[in-house]
Amino acid sequence: MYNLENIKPVLQNIISLLEDSLHLEVGIINSNYKLVAFSKNYPSYKGMEVYRSSVQKIFKLGCVVVSKPGCDKMCQGCRFQDNCPSAFEIVKSIRLDNIPIGTITLCSFCNKDNCRVCSDIDSTEKTMQDISKLIANIIGQDSVGGQGYPYRQMLRATMNLSDDIIFCTDNSGKVINHNNAGSGLMGTVKQETLQLDSILPSDKLSSIINGAPVFNFLTKINRSLS
Repeated sequence: MYNLENIKPVLQNIISLLEDSLHLEVGIINSNYKLVAFSKNYPSYKGMEVYRSSVQKIFKLGCVVVSKPGCDKMCQGCRFQDNCPSAFEIVKSIRLDNIPIGTITLCSFCNKDNCRVCSDIDSTEKTMQDISKLIANIIGQDSVGGQGYPYRQMLRATMNLSDDIIFCTDNSGKVINHNNAGSGLMGTVKQETLQLDSILPSDKLSSIINGAPVFNFLTKINRSLS
């Protein structure tokens, strides 16, 4: 039996990336109807209790957009019916070998008009599909003793959720991954040739490599670097 609890640390990393990129709350439920991983504020709004009927409906439907939480058919019988703290939710089943092994929920507790993803439902659903597939791949590899989680694929997919430019480097400063916004900044520079020392002052680079936060400074990038 596939158990999402076996990869809880990885799930928490995925959730952190989603939370930071989309500024939404995230919850992941396993096939035993247990909330196994979640963003920091998720339990304070939704609690730890899982409404089994809604999860079972997601298992059947695959993906559901709940534009009026508490008033949707999905909410009938839930303790939050007619009084849900969520302003908006998208819930996607996680399937492996066509077997539902859990669900992932993105939800906003702010005013729906202020929720960026609410205005681009198609893109958000695609993101949910990609993330659910990644989670399924990871748990599938874990169940057979695999050692190589698709971390780069997972990292790229989650970084692309953000409109900000994101570069990921190794401990020498070599860029090993970036999001789509980063591609636009790089211009014709190939990722395998890009080093942080070509775009950052040496003192800033040293601080970053040593794990110190660096922010609020300007730099110039030569887009024709080779």
